[in-house]
Amino acid sequence: MTGDRPLRVTWLAHGAERTGPPIYLLRILEGLARHPEIEPRVVLLEGGPLLADFEALAPTTVVAPGALTGARRAAAAGLSRVGASRAAASVAAGRSTPSGPEDPDVVVVNTAGSIRALAALPRAPRRLVSHVHELATGLDYWLAPELLRSVLEDSDEIWVVADAVGDALVRDHGVAPERLRTHRGVVPSDAFDPLDPSERARHRADLGVGPDAVLVGASGTLDWRKAPDLLLEVSERVFAATSTEVHVVWIGGDAATPWGQLLRSAGRPGRVHHAAEQDRPDRWFGALDLFVLPSREDAYPLVCLEAAAAGVPILTFDSGGAAELIADGGGEVVGFPDAGALAAAIIRYAEDAGLRDRAGAVARDAAARHTIDAALPSLIADLRRVAAS
Repeated sequence: MTGDRPLRVTWLAHGAERTGPPIYLLRILEGLARHPEIEPRVVLLEGGPLLADFEALAPTTVVAPGALTGARRAAAAGLSRVGASRAAASVAAGRSTPSGPEDPDVVVVNTAGSIRALAALPRAPRRLVSHVHELATGLDYWLAPELLRSVLEDSDEIWVVADAVGDALVRDHGVAPERLRTHRGVVPSDAFDPLDPSERARHRADLGVGPDAVLVGASGTLDWRKAPDLLLEVSERVFAATSTEVHVVWIGGDAATPWGQLLRSAGRPGRVHHAAEQDRPDRWFGALDLFVLPSREDAYPLVCLEAAAAGVPILTFDSGGAAELIADGGGEVVGFPDAGALAAAIIRYAEDAGLRDRAGAVARDAAARHTIDAALPSLIADLRRVAAS
């Protein structure tokens, strides 16, 4: 509480699509529904399929009522990258002033890129927190220099989703370590519910994968950063080097994109599959035997947390924060971009069911430290401390 009223917190986010940062924020809002001492609001730069979920949990304003497409998206992105953030917001905006009669006590920017939404607020925030979910590509390429300076210099405090992000901010941008706080991703409690055996069998049968085959999964947007091309290279190495029947599935992403077409055209027929975007991909992960993160860069992907909650071992490059999740042995980390080493790790796990079971149990224990209820006390305490500073 602030005096006799709840603490007013406004989150700024880039959109309501089914990607990690919006899903993370939705889960935080779901947890805050049980904490009346926090009064949340949300400002989104764009809409998306999760908009109704946001509106059900908190008063939500969309700066651009429809998703930005075509020339309007290109113009807004181009202006933003060259530093004209307010011009970018003007191009993007369908309405420019978020609803709500009172100023927030704290504004939280959910991803550094969402700092663009500051231009839509009627006045500068009293206290500003930037929750950085990005590594170099998101910060140095997609964010204009003036916007990055605003994140790094104007924020009263900087939160990071992984130690890897904090280390990069200190090393590459000179951020003082004492300005950083770590708030990682979260998983809902039902992510730990075992997948019904019949549902597991159905998911696998839909792909043509039998009960004795090893199903390796990856998930996320089909783009350069998530690296489906690297997964295909690794997969071919696996297929060539083991007699174990291994199948690979990419869950989610737009199959009509060039990267989706690559997955279909370059993947070995009958062994490389694509599953459509899921409302609850975490309920799909229980059908997997292994989860692979081939990303060129990924700060702390929720998909790894969700797979770990399902008791699935994680295999990843050392190109982000996923290594922190499995530091106690819930999988294996190899040097980026050593496709041979990642393929060898997949083969070791594919050929050893006992190894998979042991690593999966460790991964599940690690994910248990990331429930919403476990994460909220420190987050609420930090919001109160920032508001009082």
